[in-house]
Amino acid sequence: MATPALRALATHYPGAEIDVVTTDWSAPALAGNPHVARIILYPNRLPMVGLHFLARTLRRTGYDLGIGLDPSTSTQTQDGFVRTGTVEVTQ
Repeated sequence: MATPALRALATHYPGAEIDVVTTDWSAPALAGNPHVARIILYPNRLPMVGLHFLARTLRRTGYDLGIGLDPSTSTQTQDGFVRTGTVEVTQ
């Protein structure tokens, strides 16, 4: 489901390095995607300390932009912890 969005990002931002944060369950769907530089895994049920570690790791990487494709509350919480730049995606 994310493939069209990843393709559009790669087309709109040529040369951008696109990393994806996803669960173990969803990772195989992204394996081999030519638009994905790195897949960062996290468990489906991430405890608060794990979420803090993931957020710290992502902040240290220095991403310019974070885009959430999952509208769930847990994803919104993770976005708040990471505090990258954000963009609103409209259809």
